Amino acid sequence: MAMTFEYKNSCAVAGYPLRTETAKIMSGAGILEKNTLIGKVTRGEPTFSVVPAEANTGDGTLSDVVLGSFNLIGEYVLECVTVTEGATTFQVLSPNGFVMPNALVGVLYENPQISFKIVAGEKAFVAGDKITINIQETAGSGEYKKAVFGAKDGSADYENLRILLSKVDATTAAVNCNVYIEGVFDLKRVVLDTSFFNDGIVRDELINGLRSYNILLRNDVGEA
Repeated sequence: MAMTFEYKNSCAVAGYPLRTETAKIMSGAGILEKNTLIGKVTRGEPTFSVVPAEANTGDGTLSDVVLGSFNLIGEYVLECVTVTEGATTFQVLSPNGFVMPNALVGVLYENPQISFKIVAGEKAFVAGDKITINIQETAGSGEYKKAVFGAKDGSADYENLRILLSKVDATTAAVNCNVYIEGVFDLKRVVLDTSFFNDGIVRDELINGLRSYNILLRNDVGEA
């Protein structure tokens, strides 16, 4: 569908091809100014299950499982490695194969990836007993919000980033709007969350990442 663009106060640079599409801003996103960088929420809050190995001798389990902000999708494997009087130690292996700090039975384990407590049962753990925490990814809403660097819900992934054509108010309800998906844009006019700045300078990874998806941010555009 043909669209007439008003370049006044727009971050889009005249003279270059533009592509747009419609998007829905999620309820609660607040007031977003024209030219704001937004991202699509493609992943929901992860879920988890605790699975003691069937071959275990010990019948203990886990409590107080909390997923940290740096959790990984996949299996965290806890394996009993030493049993001494008054202390039972489990090795903790992350989904990417990294050996994390050990965990002690009865002591709260706290880590930026995951927290939990191994609880002893009636039968004591022995070396080789395993408990797996399986973390599963869930689908997001597919709606947009202001992009924040490092967000884990998909809204910071470069392929999910868009730029608002106009100001919207999604404080209390979702709003349909038009967004840029390709073009050349004046970086000075793009409204970015402060997380995209490092010592006052826009992060290179944002500029390079968006370039891969035909969103070119230029810092050399003169004032209109």
